[in-house]
Amino acid sequence: MARPATRGIRRFRRAVPAEARQRTALELVLRSRTLPLLRASGLIERLVRDELGRVPFTQLANLTGAPAMSVPLHWTPHNLPVGVQLVAPVTGEAGLFSLAGQLETASPWFDRVPALP
Repeated sequence: MARPATRGIRRFRRAVPAEARQRTALELVLRSRTLPLLRASGLIERLVRDELGRVPFTQLANLTGAPAMSVPLHWTPHNLPVGVQLVAPVTGEAGLFSLAGQLETASPWFDRVPALP
């Protein structure tokens, strides 16, 4: 049998949308007493700087936890794909899949293969 605290957590999860729960968790972390220590150590800045050096174009989605996908939108004369990154709000995966499906329907890419030199 679930304890009262466990039942309360389950009710909270059912009643509050995931986005609101994530926002609340982020606010709690940002208001916690550990943030000044992380700032003083420079850890946050180092992590972000290092990550930006490796993957500069995906940081918005990576740092916020937003769903994202890259899809081919154009092809070069050598049949190489040129992609675009699509980003949706947190819990917006369905919209991304819908948009990617519409783009593929308009310009199919499943069977496109770059020419080898």
